[in-house]
Amino acid sequence: GEPVEDGGTADEYSVRGQLQFQPNDQSNVLLSAYYIDADFSPTPYEHGSVTLLPDGVTVVSLPPDEPNPLCPGTPGADCLGYQDRDGDPFAQENNRPKRTDMQKTGASVTIDWNLGGATLTSITGYEDVDKLYQEDADAGPGDFIKVDDFLDSEQWSQELRLAGGDAPFRW
Repeated sequence: GEPVEDGGTADEYSVRGQLQFQPNDQSNVLLSAYYIDADFSPTPYEHGSVTLLPDGVTVVSLPPDEPNPLCPGTPGADCLGYQDRDGDPFAQENNRPKRTDMQKTGASVTIDWNLGGATLTSITGYEDVDKLYQEDADAGPGDFIKVDDFLDSEQWSQELRLAGGDAPFRW
């Protein structure tokens, strides 16, 4: 495939706001909301040949001209035969871009009621997340290791709290 543009770019913006008011002497209301739109291409990483140490667990990078004992062949090449020869650690020959596109929206309402000897607090929250993460994890021109991770999440929460008392016994 054709090389894709180098990563390390970001296009992000967000907005948030709060509004607080007192409907009467016994209550207070706080409205909060936010929105985030983030589209970015992570910083690129260089393709390289790796092998396992004799423990069979530890992965180590090999120098560019060293043969790989796991898969003999071209020195510096991975087990699929690909070797990055451009010498630029910030250029990639991926056949697809690495990218993350995310939109996140959230809001909450906090209400405090003074009940005389106690305060009742209600916190209601909402959050919606839509996210796409894509990566060409083999870092080369082949279609060997592609990652597509999608997230579509919606969450509601509710907290009720009753507090009161005087020092040193507050509850």
